[in-house]
Amino acid sequence: MRDVQIDCRDGMEAIHRQLARALEFPAWYGGNLDALYDCLTDLSEPARLTVLNAQLLPALERVVKDAAGENPLLEIWVSQ
Repeated sequence: MRDVQIDCRDGMEAIHRQLARALEFPAWYGGNLDALYDCLTDLSEPARLTVLNAQLLPALERVVKDAAGENPLLEIWVSQ
């Protein structure tokens, strides 16, 4: 299982880069919330994503939670 921790204090650009690298997103990944949802719901290997300081980026929190609801291989833990 891939275990990835992100901190919303780092900002969206850094988070997108970190997730793309850690979860090996495809080259077409656009670094936006729509593409993030698509890539998270398409994961074919188990992954655990820990989101720290989620209150700073509520849209990101919503996207990862929605993706986890669609992909049983994705586990999300959110820290406020």
